[in-house]
Amino acid sequence: MSANLQEGMEKAGGDEVPSGGVRPALEYPWHCRLTDINHKILILQNDHLIASPPNSNASEVVFDIYPNRGIMGNVIFIGFNGRVLSCVESGGGPPQLKAVPGNIKEMYNEVNEFRSSTFFRKPGGKETYSLESAAFPGWFISTSPEPNKPVGLSRQGATEITEFYMARI
Repeated sequence: MSANLQEGMEKAGGDEVPSGGVRPALEYPWHCRLTDINHKILILQNDHLIASPPNSNASEVVFDIYPNRGIMGNVIFIGFNGRVLSCVESGGGPPQLKAVPGNIKEMYNEVNEFRSSTFFRKPGGKETYSLESAAFPGWFISTSPEPNKPVGLSRQGATEITEFYMARI
């Protein structure tokens, strides 16, 4: 994550909740790009998030990020274009990552847990983070090592990539 996004999250109480139990309010989300450690960008294609090489002709998704004020810890909501990233059950299989209609500003203002749309932001490498589902502990936002595959959820240690750079715009 870029230093300025980290600094902004710390100023807004991104890592700790004040003694009153509620983080200070933000007027606007942080806008950022997410790229995996192989530098694939995230694009929207046919209503699915896809991890694509940076030289593709598609437009990179710019994400809106708010801290989740309803859960203690380093937790965030991730949204874009009137959608919210959410983790859902998949009929007995592993959980799935979906971009569902929603407004993260309203979720942020409501000060509720919203576990299915909440991600723990965990330090990875020097400048990278893993994004763990609050609803499905042990499952992380991930990309395939191969280009042009859907973004999903996986466990760490599998072949999928679970570390991302977060660059504030």
